[in-house]
Amino acid sequence: MLIHGFIRINEPSKVLELLHKMKEKNVMPDASIVSIVVDLLAKNEICLNSLPSFPGQERREEVDESNVK
Repeated sequence: MLIHGFIRINEPSKVLELLHKMKEKNVMPDASIVSIVVDLLAKNEICLNSLPSFPGQERREEVDESNVK
């Protein structure tokens, strides 16, 4: 898997590039890709602001606020 390889050689910009290409092609990341990206963020928090938003994803705060009654 390319994303895993880029993380292993410490290339977070390449991981972000692949995620943006996935979004452009309407390819949703599966659970294993999400897990890999979480590992990346644990090592490099700066990447967080560069992550693309995929359709159907909500931020944690939005989900929590919508469940409050």
